[in-house]
Amino acid sequence: MSIITVRELVYKCCEYLEQLGYDKHGIWSTSYVRYIELARYIEGKGRSEYDPVLAEEYLASLLEMYDQGKASYSHVRGVCRAVDHMNEFASTGHITRLQMKKGTKYKLDGDYENLVQGFLLSKEFHPNTKEDFAWAVRMFLFFLQEQDIKDINELTEEDIRKFILTKVSSLSSGSLQNVLCYIRQFHKYLLHEGYSVPDSQGILAYRCRRSDPVANFISDEDVKKLINGIDVSTAKGKRNMAVILLGATAGIRAADIATLKLADINWEEGYIRVRQNKTMSVTIYPLVRITADALRDYILNARPESDCEEVFLRLYAPIRPLVSGASIEHIFFYQCKVAGIKREPFDGRAFHGLRRRLGHNLLLAGNPVSTISQVLGHKNDASARQYMRLDSPELKKCAMDFDGIPVERRVLI
Repeated sequence: MSIITVRELVYKCCEYLEQLGYDKHGIWSTSYVRYIELARYIEGKGRSEYDPVLAEEYLASLLEMYDQGKASYSHVRGVCRAVDHMNEFASTGHITRLQMKKGTKYKLDGDYENLVQGFLLSKEFHPNTKEDFAWAVRMFLFFLQEQDIKDINELTEEDIRKFILTKVSSLSSGSLQNVLCYIRQFHKYLLHEGYSVPDSQGILAYRCRRSDPVANFISDEDVKKLINGIDVSTAKGKRNMAVILLGATAGIRAADIATLKLADINWEEGYIRVRQNKTMSVTIYPLVRITADALRDYILNARPESDCEEVFLRLYAPIRPLVSGASIEHIFFYQCKVAGIKREPFDGRAFHGLRRRLGHNLLLAGNPVSTISQVLGHKNDASARQYMRLDSPELKKCAMDFDGIPVERRVLI
């Protein structure tokens, strides 16, 4: 971009946020205040053009004041965001960093961070697991860094064993198994790249016994309370009703609802075509009348005007698709609170509990596992067998009595 004054940059940033759909009042009462604060500091230093070095200098002084208790966290965070916006707009003419992301807690030195980046670029990772690989490898390298092992070529099998022992107490068996799997792949990368690391495939291939708990599901009574508590006279209620019914009647996963597109809905044939984020396979879900009506009501009467192809959008500016399945979970938890449904850990009152409830009800209706698997989009029938463990009345029929088995303790009779 051509050189512009810092004041011009302030107004251009505000206008750009308006174009993105942000609320004008919010822009001029909040963002503008932080932008102009930076502008006055830069002008006070005798500069009329925007200077990113002076902007960072002002931010550094604010951080020092924060450490001394003379500046609030919200003030510092607001200025930090303003510096990000103005730096990016001054160099590109766009603002993409609209929200500040939290960094990893595993801060690595340059050489170790380069190893992570090299590994992530060495192969094609599934979108759902790439961040998991990065997290595990960073955790491993951070451990080595804390052990004062600054060169990966100094790594020994004993170091790997120590890492595993330190994580046994803090990770579940399933998480530890995944971490070992990810680090094993990283270890293969190191060997392929010629690093002098020990052949530790044996210890990294150690299999942890995964716990296999019975996952609970939300009851029919709670689902009724949930639906009855939604105020469909509001835009928020119309959207939330459509989301909840997609989970309750079709069993679609939260992540797939967040990425559901308008073109995925076949109104004439009565089905929804979904490419699952978990398996990347395409599944056809039936669209029952009550869910179709809720979707139609939301799309026609409550969905904000937008060029976005996704069905579900934010209610407020900037108008854009929901970020992920976590947004769908948030909608579910919000409606639980409205309906007075109290939640406890592992009680099944989560959005995925709607999917498990549907699988359980299909099983009670006498549907074979193969049909349930097809309806819910499982890749194989084994995945659908989990619902058999939820069928308590039928499981009781499998119980054996003590006929023919000597019992010495009367309490068992």
